Amino acid sequence: FTPWDSPYRTNSTPPIAQGNLLFISTGYNVGCGLFRLRNNELELVYQNRDMRNHFNNCILFAGYLYGFDGNSNLGRRVRLKCMDFKTGEMVRETEGYGCGSLMIADGKLVILSETGELVVAEATPEEYHEFSRTDFLSGRWWAVPVLCDGHIYGRDAAGDLRCVKLPPVGH
Repeated sequence: FTPWDSPYRTNSTPPIAQGNLLFISTGYNVGCGLFRLRNNELELVYQNRDMRNHFNNCILFAGYLYGFDGNSNLGRRVRLKCMDFKTGEMVRETEGYGCGSLMIADGKLVILSETGELVVAEATPEEYHEFSRTDFLSGRWWAVPVLCDGHIYGRDAAGDLRCVKLPPVGH
């Protein structure tokens, strides 16, 4: 048993497993850690406070974690970050999304900002490049949108469902 404590006894984001590696991240200034399973024991590879997922978990893509670092209850100082999965080294960060959510589709980040803007950006550690941005949801929402057949579906807290077709973007 390896404890991973948080001040509110909550770890709301699911772990990410790859081979014998397990990544976990928790908000409330707890941080993240990578563990290696060896001989039925978890050994800590790294632990830091560079990726503190509060509502939505990171996405692992091509050896890098993309996720939102920060808490909704601390003045919404949240950044979209890119971290090397195996080393925990922070590669880059981007501001302006608040407590958003994201997914990866066709090698692109699909980001829903806290203000309801839907953004498609390049999923690369080198630099941040946005392909498109559009207003999508209004009001409060916390759920990650759903992608189906080139369309994004999202629901706000009032129960209103929206749909938008993703624009084609180059590779």
